[in-house]
This record gives sequence, C-alpha cells and structure tokens, in this order.
Amino acid sequence: MNKGLWRCRGVGFSRHGNLLATARRFVEEADAGLTATELEAQLGVVVKEPLLELVRRKQLEREKRGREYVYFSREPGRRREQQLRRASQEAEWEVGASPQPTELSEGWKAAIILFFSLLDERQRRLYAGLEAHRLGHGGDRQIADFLGLDVHTVARGRRELFGGQVEWGRIRQAGGGRKPAEKKNAAVIEQTAHLLEHETAGDPIQDLKWRRRATRKIAQQLRRLNIRGSASTVRRLLKQMGYSLRVNHKKLESGNKNSPPRRVRNRQFAYIERQRKQFLAQGNPIISVDAKKRK
Repeated sequence: MNKGLWRCRGVGFSRHGNLLATARRFVEEADAGLTATELEAQLGVVVKEPLLELVRRKQLEREKRGREYVYFSREPGRRREQQLRRASQEAEWEVGASPQPTELSEGWKAAIILFFSLLDERQRRLYAGLEAHRLGHGGDRQIADFLGLDVHTVARGRRELFGGQVEWGRIRQAGGGRKPAEKKNAAVIEQTAHLLEHETAGDPIQDLKWRRRATRKIAQQLRRLNIRGSASTVRRLLKQMGYSLRVNHKKLESGNKNSPPRRVRNRQFAYIERQRKQFLAQGNPIISVDAKKRK
C-alpha cells in the first residue's frame, strides 16, 4: 500500500474513499501543493475535473503558476506554507536551469534596495536568503555586504526559506526581541510609583486615577535614576499600574480676581501634603472635604 492506495486486478482503491476525497487529501498533504499533472502521476487517473469540482466546492484553492494551475489547501496557514515551498522549488529550478550570475548588475541592485526597504525584519532575512541562493557560491557574503547584514543572517534566511522553517504570524520567534524594562530592572515600577506619589489625581466616584506629569518628563526623571525607558515604556507601565491614560487638561478658573497665583497655590498644596504625612505618622485621622461655592 502506497499512501493509502493499492491495486487489485488492475483496479485502484483508496483508503480515503472516492476520487474527490483522495485528491483533496493528497493536495492538502503535499508540501508544495500539486498540479493536475503531478497528482495524475501519483494516482494514475485523470484528475482535472475532480480538482475543479473541489475548487467549486471551496475545498481547495488554486493559483496560476506558469502554464499550469497549482492546487493548495484551503486552510490559510497550510496554504501559505505550501505556496512558500512551491516558490522555493521554482526558484531552485530557475537557478538550476540558467547560469548563475557572478555579480549584481546596477539595475538589479536598485531593484533590491527598493524592494528591501518595504519589508519587515523577517521578510528582509528571507529575501536576502533568496537573492544569495540565486547568486550561488559566495552569495551569502555578497548580499550581506551589499545590504549591510550579517552573513549568518543571510544564511539563516536561506535555510529557513528552502527548509520550510518559516513561522507564519510572527516576525521574530517566541522570546525574541528586547526584554521589557521591568524585566531588565525590577525597580522601575517602584521608582515610577515614587515619582508619581504627589502627581496623582483621580475621581473616587468613577474609581479612576491619572497622572499630572507628562510621560516624557517621567521618562526623563527615570533616566536620571539610571533607569532607561522611553515615554512609550512609561505609558505601558502606567497602564499596568492602573492609571488612566487620559490627558490632564486644566479646567478654566472661575475668574475670581482675588484668587491666589499658581505659585501660591502650589505652596498651599505642599503645606497640606506635609500636614497629611505628619498626621499619618502620628496615627491621626485625615478628612478630605470637597467644598464648592454654590451659585
């Protein structure tokens, strides 16, 4: 029995059932999809009409590649793997059928630079590997020097591309990239909370709290404490700490000409804060009263 197929007195049988089910199973399990010609060579029967019927039923997908249609799995992840492997095989066939270039032409260089600038990290690695493969012996070094990549990165991209090791849905492998600031320095959250001790406002009714200080200024103060982090990092940490990332807009004042200037109000709030700490240290209760003038 070969792949679930066997013959008895010239009649073919399949453990997968009828011809439609068998054709679908063979296409879905093929590493690079299958053309009708390739599938006929495996099954020994004409499969063009069954394949078209599977496409009409939306059980398979097909793509025009050269003079033939290639049939792929309907499942998106599996189909991408098959398409990538098919492209890799076609690239190998193209390289094997034509003389390998020994150097990059000026037009080729311009095309590579333009296309390379539009790709993400993983796509650049794979594309560099493809171009290195087309150049043949010494291609890894030549492409690495031309694109400013490490030669091992180019070689890795080539191995991933032609080895079918591409992980879809991710640019880097799990665990790749820089570690979060709080993992590099466990004190970053504690220091951030300390900096916001007197810069926190909130709404007790809606159970919200937010910071009065801009994230950029908080990041600058953390750098003075030898803790590296951008404003985006501070914003993420504040969200983890339960802060609402709202903008602190100053409300319009009532227009009372006798109201004290801002520097005087700041001294008043600083005095209140010192009194609060003193009362807490003595174990005395603290009562906050929000008094507003009625109109």
